[in-house]
Amino acid sequence: MIGSLIVLLVVGAAVAGFAAWMRQSRPEPSPDATVERAQPRRVSLLMEAVGYIGTILVLAGAFAFAQQHWRDLSEGGRLAVLAVATLVFLALGIVTWSSAEPALRRLAAVTWGVSVAAFAGSVGMVNILVDTSGKTSFLTIATTTAAYAVILWVLHQHGVQQAFAFGALCVAVGSIVNYVVTDASGWMIAVPLWALGAAWAAAGWWRRISPWFVAFPLGLLLALITPASIEHPSGLRFGLGIATAAAVMALAVIARLAPVLAMGAVGGLGYVIGAVTYYFGDTLGVPASLAIAGLLILAMAAAAAHWGWFGHRRQRPDGHHQRPEAGRRGRVRSTTRQP
Repeated sequence: MIGSLIVLLVVGAAVAGFAAWMRQSRPEPSPDATVERAQPRRVSLLMEAVGYIGTILVLAGAFAFAQQHWRDLSEGGRLAVLAVATLVFLALGIVTWSSAEPALRRLAAVTWGVSVAAFAGSVGMVNILVDTSGKTSFLTIATTTAAYAVILWVLHQHGVQQAFAFGALCVAVGSIVNYVVTDASGWMIAVPLWALGAAWAAAGWWRRISPWFVAFPLGLLLALITPASIEHPSGLRFGLGIATAAAVMALAVIARLAPVLAMGAVGGLGYVIGAVTYYFGDTLGVPASLAIAGLLILAMAAAAAHWGWFGHRRQRPDGHHQRPEAGRRGRVRSTTRQP
């Protein structure tokens, strides 16, 4: 439980950092954003931290109460506790979500995210009271929670809110496949999740989802990870993973996005190593050939960076930049401006 929470926090921090980089590197000036940037901060960072500390203390008290007295409560009592928590955090978000202050909007997104988690627990308790089967219970919890999270995200289009909605949608897709298909294999769930991630990233890239700088890394991360969830090593796992990593790296080169290039390179490295180990683990020729090819590519990249190939601008000893430009008769002429 603690390990999963740590992994979730690390992934969330990585996505948040990537989203912040995307927002700064590709800003979208708009009247609302200009007005928001022009307004002075009315709520200090200290007060925002106090709000988060209050939320953490409430959650810590709730978990401590659950650990000590949860078994003593009846199923109806447990449902009442989770329902009250859902409504309380929903009300806290309603108080602050319509504010123009960024700090209050972030606090509203966090409280509504906690409300989504409590709502999922409430639906689970309802299924226990009704005594539904395993697949039906999983389906109802996942789909209703996803609907609740998406509604909150539509009302409050914040990055944190979108992350909760996206995660709930991923669980809902898996529950639908698990309910429809009897004894569903891993690839039957992985492929729809991969399609969801690719579509989410594309919608974010084309500004169809707000905020786009959160949707884009979330979709890419899901599309890169889901092929690895296929339980048995197969051509589908390695082929889909390598193709996705290659597409991500190509997009990064075209759009000049360094973090996206790093994501694609790390994903491609994992899938290529897995494929080589699985298919050619007993031989030496193929791994050695791949290593030699990789060294040649690295040497070519270093040479291109050093000598300024592919139209890279070079700096002369006098401090001026020189860019090659074709003349009228095909000759190369310098466009250096004299001081």
